[in-house]
Amino acid sequence: MGKGRRKDGDYIPLCWEGTPEAYYIKGHIPFPEACGIVAREEALDPATLHSTHKHARFVFRQEGTPDGCDHTLKVNSMPAPGRFKVTEVKSVTAWHEGYKARLMERGLDAEFAQATLEAGMGEFDYDEDPSDAAAKN
Repeated sequence: MGKGRRKDGDYIPLCWEGTPEAYYIKGHIPFPEACGIVAREEALDPATLHSTHKHARFVFRQEGTPDGCDHTLKVNSMPAPGRFKVTEVKSVTAWHEGYKARLMERGLDAEFAQATLEAGMGEFDYDEDPSDAAAKN
């Protein structure tokens, strides 16, 4: 299937050096569906995943790489000409627990911070500074 022919809900396979930082699915799809797709494709536990809606575009490299990867997926939070909707799925890691601790330091209730993590981030964005997130609540 060509890159331009993917439909919403299609997994986007990418080349990574080492462990992937995130996995991508075309379109803005619901959290449980996105985690299920990635869990099937990558043999991961869906309970350890969370997702956010982003926008992306493929940028082709001037020169290929030995592994045959001739493009890069550039991801951004904002829509723009040439970008398409993607659902970004990441594994919950110790970093997330650190984020939760920083939210709690700024006055967020521990149960609410934990529920937010378990619910796939809810209104919080890990790209955001925790002090900004706490100030909104």
